[in-house]
This record gives sequence, structure tokens and C-alpha cells, in this order.
Amino acid sequence: MIDFSCPHCGHSIAIDDRFAGKTGKCARCGNKATVPERAAPSPPVATAVATAVVPSKYTQLNLQQCEDCDGMVSLRAIACPHCGAIQRKELPPPPAPKFSSLRALSSVYFAAGIICIIVAVAVVIASSMDKAENLPSAAVAFFGALIVSGCCFVVSEGIDLFLRIEENTRRK
Repeated sequence: MIDFSCPHCGHSIAIDDRFAGKTGKCARCGNKATVPERAAPSPPVATAVATAVVPSKYTQLNLQQCEDCDGMVSLRAIACPHCGAIQRKELPPPPAPKFSSLRALSSVYFAAGIICIIVAVAVVIASSMDKAENLPSAAVAFFGALIVSGCCFVVSEGIDLFLRIEENTRRK
């Protein structure tokens, strides 16, 4: 097959090799066009016309024309499926990280802090109902539970602070 363009209107023509060197009418404009001996590139004027027409036809289909082989390629493709030419020089930026697991961890630490406070209060109530001789061990358990709950709250707030800083950094 010989591919060439009409010298008058730029219409792309594909014709069998046996018609090389013969003259015929262009299907679009009706003017006479001579089939070249071998496949020749389109003249610069015809190329400009063709590239101006082709994108408008395929833009709604999210297609673009490959610069190397003129095949139609998806706008999202990285390489042409016909010739393998790179279509996008830059890869899209990676998606922003999602910190859902950190949010869940912050919630777990917060819940653990609440549980430790409940345990501390329960120890005080239980020791007040019991004999006074268990008071020192109840006090140790109470303060131990308060220390653990405080640590849980500090870790929870630290994670929340980190997440707020990350969100503010991404917005800028």
C-alpha cells in the first residue's frame, strides 16, 4: 500500500502499489493527483491541515495521535501500543498518602487512656469499700493507671498533631 496526500486538499489516500506512477482523481476535491512511486511523506502544508483536523475528531474519545507512528493512543497511555513510543514524558504525581491507619491508632490510644482512667476510679471505689489496710496498694494501682492513661493521651495527641501538620503541608 502506498500512503500519500492529495497535493490540492491534503486528503490522505491509501492505494495499492500497482497504481504507482498513475494519475487519478482525488475522492474529496476531484482534482488530479499522481500516485508516487514509493511511499512519500506528506508535504508540510498537508501535515499541518491533517493535524489540525485529527485532534478535534478524537478528543471526545480521549485519544491522541502518536508522534512516531501516527496511530491513535489513549490520552492516559504512557506508551503507544502500536510502536512503543513514550507518550508522556512525566509520570503523574503519586496520590497523597492516606493516614487512616494512623487515625485508627490514635483512636486506640485515646480509648486505652479512657479505660485506664476507668480502672483507676474503680480501684479507688473498691479500696474505699474494703479495709484500710489495702489503701497503699490501691493508691499505687490508682497512680499507675493514671500514668498509663496519661501516656496514652500524649501518644494520641502526638499522632493527631502529626496528622494536622501533614494536612496543612499538603494544602500549601
